[in-house]
Amino acid sequence: MGSADTDRVYMCIDLKCFYASVECADLGLDPFTTPLVVADGSRGKGAITLAISPALKKLGVKNRSRLFQIPPHIEYLTVKPHMKRYMQVSAEIYGTLLKYVAPEDVHVYSIDEYFIDITSYLPLYKKTPRQLAQMLLDAVLAATKIYATVGIGTNLFLAKIALDILAKHASDFIGYLDESLFKDAYRPIKHSISHSQILLRNYTYEEAYVPMREMVESLVLELLQIKGVTNHIHVHIGYADEMMRSTGGSKKLKQYTDSLQTLTAAVIKLYEQHCHKNELIRSIGISFENLVNRSAIPQEVDLFSTLTTNAEEKERQVQEAMLSIKEQFGKNSILRASSLQEEGTMRFRNTLVGGHNGE
Repeated sequence: MGSADTDRVYMCIDLKCFYASVECADLGLDPFTTPLVVADGSRGKGAITLAISPALKKLGVKNRSRLFQIPPHIEYLTVKPHMKRYMQVSAEIYGTLLKYVAPEDVHVYSIDEYFIDITSYLPLYKKTPRQLAQMLLDAVLAATKIYATVGIGTNLFLAKIALDILAKHASDFIGYLDESLFKDAYRPIKHSISHSQILLRNYTYEEAYVPMREMVESLVLELLQIKGVTNHIHVHIGYADEMMRSTGGSKKLKQYTDSLQTLTAAVIKLYEQHCHKNELIRSIGISFENLVNRSAIPQEVDLFSTLTTNAEEKERQVQEAMLSIKEQFGKNSILRASSLQEEGTMRFRNTLVGGHNGE
């Protein structure tokens, strides 16, 4: 697939929700508006969903789940899998691509994913990488009624990253990355940020909500400072009883975010899932991991994205205003009312230097 020089351009094509899209195409249905599941319904509600349509994904349904896990209020069409048909359509798509590029420049990665070295075809067709990608997408759609997404990069790795992070959320289903863009946008200032504290006294399960919310807010303000977003959180709880082992858990979020509301809800849910409610709590730790710069996340995303809603943008503006006030007048210059409660620890912690008394 071409030489290893640095002037090459590669494309990674992924067939969107392939199995479900094939079924929709054969039935004359739009996969973006039709809630369809590919599963053997004869096996009952425990049957595994091999694929779901984009319409179901927008409703929050997860792929590779079981039918009984689909919320009962969601109506959907169930279709048995037809593997021979999927292989046939995949071959048709490969044949369509070969009308534009030579087979030695194509690597079939899987039944629904292809890598193409497009370097020599840019001058041939007198097109930019994005224009060539659009031409191939249109050709595949016209031939098979299957939608695809494309990642473009100056090496295979960047093409795949562009596909997985950018293209699948872009309005035109095309993403692009080169070395400079990757370095500027995807290499964060930090890989993770965390706050932990040993409480001044033993807290009950209910009391610990207050310092936990404070810690999330502090981490969100730190995210704003470094212009970062996270999609992975971790919570750790230590108990007053030294014989009781600490507990905790982690969760990967559906998408990157710096939303105080979203992150607080996610942390609280983890806390409630993993905390021993009848034990006194003595320490709490929270971390945001897998950070990337906010600019790395595409703005042209679907309506369910937490990064583009007006509500979240207003929330970010409030947090940025709070950060500005704290930086100018001190950390305790503006606090939430909850931090004034007896259980709050933020006021005291803001006076510490390196975890010790700052006076």
